[in-house]
Amino acid sequence: MVAAILSQLPPRLQTLVREIETAAGSEIDVQRKPDLEFGAVANIIWGDERNGYFPNAPKMLVWYRGPGLAEADINYQDPWAVLSHELLHLWRYTVLKVPAVLAIVGIPQEITTESTRTFCSGGIEEIPEHLWIERQLQAWYGYPLRHSILASWDSVPTPPWLVDRANLYRWKLQFEWIKTELLTDDATTKQRAVAVMARVGLLESARTLTSILGLLADSPDQIGAKYGSIFALCMVLRIPLEAVRFLNRGPGSETHVPMPSNFVVPTAAGEVRFSYTPRWDYNTLIGNMNAVLMAEGQAFCLLTGAKIC
Repeated sequence: MVAAILSQLPPRLQTLVREIETAAGSEIDVQRKPDLEFGAVANIIWGDERNGYFPNAPKMLVWYRGPGLAEADINYQDPWAVLSHELLHLWRYTVLKVPAVLAIVGIPQEITTESTRTFCSGGIEEIPEHLWIERQLQAWYGYPLRHSILASWDSVPTPPWLVDRANLYRWKLQFEWIKTELLTDDATTKQRAVAVMARVGLLESARTLTSILGLLADSPDQIGAKYGSIFALCMVLRIPLEAVRFLNRGPGSETHVPMPSNFVVPTAAGEVRFSYTPRWDYNTLIGNMNAVLMAEGQAFCLLTGAKIC
């Protein structure tokens, strides 16, 4: 990050930038984009000479809407929280070296608009990232978490749902439940969410999911916690674990790896063990979409034999 921009940041963020750049071996390029949909966006590209980047120096970008680096946001009371959020994304990938979801067979990969955020692998990737980041920001800046509101729980239709809409409602409600239970402090919104999830028959699975995600978000092993969070999300969303590929980022390499079949993550409540026996070959899933039922941008597949204990 050029000195003129770095000098504008609060001391905490200057330290964060130095740690990121030291771990990555390259500088963060900061650019203003006035037409940006969000307040700021970060990206990291671990490339090679073929696409113009040196193997040991990934390209890191931070775009901000402006006019200044500090910008207020509906979810944040401190104007530096938006930029802090994006820098923490880079910090987790470079300093902590957490894996990222590269692709999930049958699910669109990129977030193109806010409305498609839920139904793509990028949206699933964001959930454990944001659970950790938003809690860190609250610890830094002290504002209440409010990532869900009462209006989000209005007009939810009562089952039975049409077959081609059932997965859409299931995914949307589970995602909103996560934001409500773990990233919202308002008691009234939480009570409304419980009532709706009970009415549609998803409360038990939703509570199990957020109890696991909450423990993993605070785990000292954030690499294992990332695998475990995606594992738990796949079970609830009925995505075959074999369909997931992770990107292990590191200087000079991009390693695409499957979901580990047996691993343990330490938490404040004790160790959480994740295990499953792969039944599908990844390439078979790619070539045989009958294994994954496509419906309005979501993948659906019954998953059996996976365990979290």
